[in-house]
Formats: sequence, C-alpha cells, structure tokens
Amino acid sequence: MSGVISVDAKTKDTQARATDPEASAWVSANAGSGKTYVLARRVIRLLLNGADPASILCLTFTKAAAAEMSSRVFEILAGWTTMADAELAAILADYQGVPALPAHLVSARRLFARALETPGGLKIQTIHAFCERLLHQFPFEANVAGSFEVLDDRGASILIADAQRHVIARASLEADTAHGRAFARVLEAASDQGIEAALAAIVSSRDAVREFIVGAGDLASGLRDLRRALSLGSGETAESLRDRLGSEIPFDEAELRQLVDRLGASGANDKKSAARLAPILTAETMEGRATAWLGYLMTSDGRKLREVGGLAAKAIRDGWPGLEDTPLPTSATASSCCSTGSPRPRPMR
Repeated sequence: MSGVISVDAKTKDTQARATDPEASAWVSANAGSGKTYVLARRVIRLLLNGADPASILCLTFTKAAAAEMSSRVFEILAGWTTMADAELAAILADYQGVPALPAHLVSARRLFARALETPGGLKIQTIHAFCERLLHQFPFEANVAGSFEVLDDRGASILIADAQRHVIARASLEADTAHGRAFARVLEAASDQGIEAALAAIVSSRDAVREFIVGAGDLASGLRDLRRALSLGSGETAESLRDRLGSEIPFDEAELRQLVDRLGASGANDKKSAARLAPILTAETMEGRATAWLGYLMTSDGRKLREVGGLAAKAIRDGWPGLEDTPLPTSATASSCCSTGSPRPRPMR
C-alpha cells in the first residue's frame, strides 16, 4: 500500500527548530526515524542562509551514511536548477518559513554549482576520513609521514596472512627452537582450521594479549597466572583432563544405560540429552567417554555447564535418589577439555 506520508504539525515544528541555521541543535532519534532527512535539510538551510559550502562539515560513523546524506543533498540542489519558479518558491518557503523572493530563487538555483565547485567538495564524510584529512594537513604536528596511507580491511587481511605464513615457515625451518617446538605442539593438538581460528583470535585481540603478557612480566609468567586462574595443575593438559573426566563419571555402565533410557522416554529436552549422552555406551576411548559426558552436562551451544536441575526432568530426578547430587566438573575443566581440536584417541585404561 502506498500513499503520501502525513507529518503532524508538532513534528514539523520540531524539525524546523532542529534545522534552524541560527540555532545549535541536538537530535536524538531511533534508526529509520528521519535523522538523515533532518540533517540534509539543515545543510541546505545553512547554504540558503549564505554559509560558504567550504565551511560546512558533516561527520558520520559509516561510509554508507555519508554517501546517503551527500547524495540526498546534491539530489535536492540539482533538482532546484530546473524546477519551475512556483514549485521552487513553495519549497523554499517550507524550508525557511517565510515567502520566497525572486532573489531567493536565483540564489537557490546556484547552490548546486557552488557546492560542486567548492575546493575539496562539500565535506560530508566519516569521522575516520576527517581525521585522516587532518593528519595529511598537519603531518609535522602529528609526527607522521606526510605521504602515509590508511590501511583498509582488505590490505590489513593481506598483511596479516603474509605475517602468518612467515611465522609458520620460520617455525618449520627452526624446528629445534622454542618457536619451532611450540608450533609442533600446536600441530599435534589442533586441526589446520583450528590453528587458523586461533591465530585469527590472537590477532584480533592482540592488544589485550600483549597487555596480559606485559602485565605478567613474560609469556611463561602469564601462562602460570592463567593456569592458576583456571585451577589447573602444573603440566596438566586437555588430554589429561579428558582422561580424568572420563574416568570419574559417577555412574557405572548399567546406571548410564538406565539414564539414557529414562531420558529417551521423557520430554523433548530430555530426548535431546539422551541423544548427546548415548555415545558414552559405545565409546572405546577415554576421549569418547569424556566427550559424551560433557555433551550431556553442557548447554546445547557448548558454552557453559547446565545446572543440575536442568540435567533431567523433575520426574526423573525424583525417581532417582542422588541424581541431583551428581558431582560436576568445574567450568574451567569443561572449557579446557573442549579447548583443543581433535587429539589422537587413546585406548581406555
């Protein structure tokens, strides 16, 4: 359904006050409520009021917003160059709140050319573009090279990929160094995709990682502090945690089978829990047991442990004395067990 949108008198009055060249205004509104419309009208009213186009600066957060606003302003000004006098006079009266004189029409028709001919163009740009322009204008004061270029996302991605290839190649050539041994250990613990994801995470959080290491004194001290925060023992690995978790499941084989059967005969959520736990009955490795047990204990997204009350419906818990007292691993243990890729499975002891 289409039609002319009616704007009430109060809204028109508010917009008129917000676009008044003689007033300072702060506009706060929801997305899609017309802020760009109001800002474009304010720019045009400033031009109609005699402001030099070069003296107007409009800053936005995104390139899309800057492009939209610039397009809207120039589209309006371009339309005025060929518009009939009566129609243009009515529009100018709406903008300025007073009847338009012939001189106003002549001035309005010239605004498009004035804006186009302004050195550097009408400055409707992002905050980043404005800051870049300032640095180019005052490189000495900012202590930067006058010919610097801002790195865009694509360029940054290329440089990061080159740096990663260099690090990996150096690790391969220097297998006997700490760097080489560390990378070999990573290769044993994670898949190629997991390594790429880990490197990407480190790069994206490089400032926080650097701050953490510097704050600890060095990498070894930082890792020691991290182990302490996660309540991990010295020399403990994800593999050893999985072994321990798989061996400390508080149910024997018959009880696990009974739990799977009861969950499978219960509601929808319990059926999902049964499906996650069922592989424990046929697991041939400690890793398989630990994975199935964790799958049952953790939320469906694998981000955190469920509360004991969420492990099974109340009817099942009430009919199984002691189920609510089931000892659960700590969140640190659960996270550490899931932190690596797919280690080589080992036989159950």
